[in-house]
Amino acid sequence: MKELKLELDHTYLLRYKNTDIISSATVLLITDKAYRIRWNRGMESNDTWELKSSMYDDYSIVEDISDFIQENVLQVETTLVQCHICKGFGYVPDPDSTAGTKSCPLCYGSKMIPEVVKIS
Repeated sequence: MKELKLELDHTYLLRYKNTDIISSATVLLITDKAYRIRWNRGMESNDTWELKSSMYDDYSIVEDISDFIQENVLQVETTLVQCHICKGFGYVPDPDSTAGTKSCPLCYGSKMIPEVVKIS
């Protein structure tokens, strides 16, 4: 059985069969028979298990883009601040409830929300 040789934590541009369809895929896990792949599709991504034999039959490597991806990683620093909806109580009034309150719809009762401090 031939297989595509993909490395763990690497991101590849893969070509589907003999078409012009190119996909970005990151290898999350490797087992004896399969790869756990994250298909990077714009703002969305989905993870799938792919048999190694099927990957060899269906895809060819265009390029390993791991070095390009690592250089352009967006780094976001956040800090927790008091929720501005419940004012740090974790709950808000609810006239329809027998308890008279419900969990805050923003912080879900945690009393704090993340705030972006720095993007680099």
